[in-house]
Amino acid sequence: MNFFKSLFNNPQKQIRSPKHNQSPEHGDVINDHVLRAKMKEIQSSSYFEYVSPLKELVAGKMVLSTEAGTSGFILFFTDRSWVVVYLSDMKLVWNVGNSEIQEDLLSRINSPEHGDGYQPLTLNQPYANESCDIKAELTNAAGRKVETIARGENCFNFCFPNGMELDTDIVPTANGKYALRVFWEQW
Repeated sequence: MNFFKSLFNNPQKQIRSPKHNQSPEHGDVINDHVLRAKMKEIQSSSYFEYVSPLKELVAGKMVLSTEAGTSGFILFFTDRSWVVVYLSDMKLVWNVGNSEIQEDLLSRINSPEHGDGYQPLTLNQPYANESCDIKAELTNAAGRKVETIARGENCFNFCFPNGMELDTDIVPTANGKYALRVFWEQW
């Protein structure tokens, strides 16, 4: 019990920017018809189907620790299972297991095929002007249970209690490669 208590009281587990802890801001009003069409498109995609089984495999599991790379990360759970998440073909993919992680999966979380999304970006999207330290962002998940998975067009987010999530984005970098960015934020 003291181990988990120390995770919650760890001063290094603070969110880097206070705005990540705020409720999302509302953007422009989107026509209801356009919004419903986009949701239907996402929900009928093969990627949505691909990610669907992950919820059953991780929901309710407590994150024990994490490992980060430039193109992916690992969540280790208290039941000795894990999930490896990494970029592949412009999508975020996953593998789960409960034994030793294969070396090829470990190498994918630091793939030279992908860029490093640490530096601020010149994009018009949330947090683009901030650096992204994936390792620091992931530490916020330790000691917390995964509630569900939020799925998008080419990536997904692990969702936690109190409306927090590991928000993932695939972004272009200055050197022409795509990179993974992960932020602990309010959803």
